[in-house]
Amino acid sequence: MRLLIGFLLALSLAGCSQDLKSRLVGRWVADLQTIQAGPATAELKQRTEIAGATLDLNDDGTFRSTDGSRVTTGTWSIEGQHVTLAPSSGDTALTPTIQIDSKGKELTLTVTEGGQTATVALKKR
Repeated sequence: MRLLIGFLLALSLAGCSQDLKSRLVGRWVADLQTIQAGPATAELKQRTEIAGATLDLNDDGTFRSTDGSRVTTGTWSIEGQHVTLAPSSGDTALTPTIQIDSKGKELTLTVTEGGQTATVALKKR
C-alpha cells in the first residue's frame, strides 16, 4: 500500500512539473521598470532598451536569450521554483538565477557581473 501511495504521489508531482513547464514555454521580455541594481543598472538598462532583452524557453528544453547584441543558447530545466540555464558555450560567468513566481506568470532574473548584481522581472509575451 505504501508503495502505491508513493507511486501516486510521484506521478502527481511530475504532473505539476509538466504543467509548470508548459506555462513557462514561450517568449519572456524584460520589464524595464523593474530593473534594480547599483552602478551596473545604467549599462544593463541601455543594452536592454537598444535591442530588448528576451528569453525564449522552448518545449524541447532549449533556450535562446538576447541582451543587446549578446545572444546565448543552451538548455533549460526547472528545479523547484527556479529555472536553470545551461549555456551551450559553457560560459557560466553571466548565468543568471531565475525565480518563478507562485503562478508561473513572472520570472525574476538576477545576474551578477563584475561584482555588481542586477535584478529584472520578465513578463511572458
